[in-house]
Amino acid sequence: ELEKSKEFSIQLVANHSKAMSNDVEDESANTLETDVWIKVKTENCEVPQMWIYEKFTNRLYLMREMYQDFVECGRNMTTLDSNYNENNDPFYDPPDESLIGNAYVMLDSLYYFLNIEDMPPIINYKGKTDGVLQVAVSLDETEVENFDDVDGEEETTFKDIIGETLKFTITIAGAKGIPRSLRNNVNVSYKFFTSNHRTVPCQSRTINPKFNDTFQVKMPITEEFVTFINKEALEFQVWGTSDQVIESKAPLNIEQQQEKERKEKASALEEAKNEGEQNVNKIKSKVEEELKAAASKVRILKEQAESKEMELKQRMMELENQLSKRNTKVEDLESKIKVLESTIELTEQKKSSTCIIS
Repeated sequence: ELEKSKEFSIQLVANHSKAMSNDVEDESANTLETDVWIKVKTENCEVPQMWIYEKFTNRLYLMREMYQDFVECGRNMTTLDSNYNENNDPFYDPPDESLIGNAYVMLDSLYYFLNIEDMPPIINYKGKTDGVLQVAVSLDETEVENFDDVDGEEETTFKDIIGETLKFTITIAGAKGIPRSLRNNVNVSYKFFTSNHRTVPCQSRTINPKFNDTFQVKMPITEEFVTFINKEALEFQVWGTSDQVIESKAPLNIEQQQEKERKEKASALEEAKNEGEQNVNKIKSKVEEELKAAASKVRILKEQAESKEMELKQRMMELENQLSKRNTKVEDLESKIKVLESTIELTEQKKSSTCIIS
């Protein structure tokens, strides 16, 4: 009803970092855990967005509030759009880069002062491989004071230099075989213990981006850091941008700007036309309802008039019957009167005759 053209679905994303832990005491270390994410598919957009569950639940309350506003304004999209824009629309997310996947490198070799060179797979939210990352992690023990004084009879580890400081160098040469749909502005972010770093986005539009990024950091060797090196995996997040996002952010030339303005005007005219048609339909519907009500009234009045007419006819018939009966009675009376008069006349004649004879 809100015409947002979005489809939300639950996506279980494998959490590989804990599964790669070297903590043998943790019984769940080898169990692949999953995190709940929300996949957001937008119409005419090839690459879905991924929202963390907390972001979706926060937006859900705002979506319900927006729908309530939609109902209260008579389900009028024009009124609703006037109250919501990109800043407060809970369905809108600005077009931006997307997470291609994560790559994990175990750091336990550093514990024994062994440098790391690895090409871990980039694992996407479906648990499938979307390329590989070229990573190297090295350390410089020359800055450790009295490093040569450490007992050489046993293998030297970080536990032997607790309290010292080591310089680490993390190099990301590049990536290979990333998806074509996210081959723009590819970059990598990660957190090495307490230090965050992000590479400069690759300027080439390629599925094999080159970074040649070097990040150096000095770390004090503490018990916590030793635990991190021994038991945790260094997680790299690989990001990319779709062609659609790049095109949407690109400045428009004069022809494109004119075409955009033409489409906006056409859309506004179409919207005004639709609104006009809706208003006409509402008026038409109201008039039809009023005509139906008037016709119903006329029908009722006609039925009442016909009923009254029938009553009057019946009354007239009754009166005519009564009049006819009265007329019959009158005729009977007149006939009886004539008989009486005849009888009286005969009686008088008899009397007269009697008198003459006498």
